[in-house]
Amino acid sequence: MYSFTNQSQHASSYDWAFGDGETSAETDSVHVYGTVGVYTVTLTATGPGGTDVHTRARYVTVSGSDPITLTRVISYTYDPLGRLTAADYS
Repeated sequence: MYSFTNQSQHASSYDWAFGDGETSAETDSVHVYGTVGVYTVTLTATGPGGTDVHTRARYVTVSGSDPITLTRVISYTYDPLGRLTAADYS
């Protein structure tokens, strides 16, 4: 999770672009990147004096591996009296 702090003054609207296709209109924003990569972040602030665009190229680097899902099947075998006789972890 990354936090972004707006430092523009007297703006009335904000548009964050996080470089992964996601945006936010919050004054300050928090964003979670879903994949590994290097991202450029842009803040567009609009107010009475006009529009100001501030871009930070290659500002966020997300490294590591993507989350993985592991599935394990466990089979139990019981005797006629209901006692466990075997377990198979495949």
